[in-house]
Amino acid sequence: MTAGACSLGGYHPSVGALVEARFLGPFQVAVDGVAVELGGVKQRSVLAILLRSPGRRVSVDALVDQVWGEGSTGAIRSLRTQISNLRRSLGGAVTITGSHGGYVAEVASLWTDVAEVEALMGAARTASSSPPRNVAAVGDDERREHLQQRRFPGAVRTEQTDELAGVHVERDIDHHGHGRPERLPENIAQ
Repeated sequence: MTAGACSLGGYHPSVGALVEARFLGPFQVAVDGVAVELGGVKQRSVLAILLRSPGRRVSVDALVDQVWGEGSTGAIRSLRTQISNLRRSLGGAVTITGSHGGYVAEVASLWTDVAEVEALMGAARTASSSPPRNVAAVGDDERREHLQQRRFPGAVRTEQTDELAGVHVERDIDHHGHGRPERLPENIAQ
């Protein structure tokens, strides 16, 4: 990769680009829908830690301890290399700056699957404290449409995820103890 290039297939994002970070399953990052080619486990780990606390300083000690382990020789030099490589990989979509013995990741627009799940859990808690509603009425139309358009690679539907999404599926347990949908709600069966 040449200096100043980013690993977004020639795409050069603007500062206000939407950054999507997927923490559930293999860690993945996309900028304006374009997958970012990240390096190895250490580089992915550094970015994941920084994006879980956007706009807040994460100390060098915390990064080294979490990624390399305590007492790792050469870890600080390796961290600096990983940060430099991340800056190139992310173009202008994520700004990583050094700040008082740590690093800060600044992101204008960040979506994470963890935040989406937390929002769904909050909606489920609210819905469970309210009188029962028709499945089709759970959530607002815009959120439902947004979620239908998202693709979660490797996602598995379970009773818990169905419950979070506000879907009730009657299940029949087979002789191995696995749940199978006996009858799907109309809005899912289509």
